Amino acid sequence: MRIMMVSESFLPRTNGVVNTVMRVARFLRDTGNEVLILAPGLSGSRDFEGIEIVRIPSVLVPGIQNTDVAFTSTNQIAKIMRKYQPDVVHLASPFILGERAAKAAKQEGIPPRTRALTTREQRY
Repeated sequence: MRIMMVSESFLPRTNGVVNTVMRVARFLRDTGNEVLILAPGLSGSRDFEGIEIVRIPSVLVPGIQNTDVAFTSTNQIAKIMRKYQPDVVHLASPFILGERAAKAAKQEGIPPRTRALTTREQRY
């Protein structure tokens, strides 16, 4: 199965959503699925342990540490979906990127699945 995971946060950020997406992506890959991660950020790797990462331009949210907000259109995400041709789109804690990915999935006839992957804020 080809699975596109859409995450509002991913490496190099570290939080509960990132940790969960990494674990789920590893599991899916290790059980024979093809996985693509769509995530915010201009910096950071384009690969996670052999899993391709497509980065969406984003900006840091002022006053909220380690939080990026991706800026793209539903049509741009639909274009990525047409290229990758996922069987399903997994939305990890959807916000702006996830909302647009859900619309793009509907537009492309791809079933979206949603999970809220949250943790309380960590302070060091």
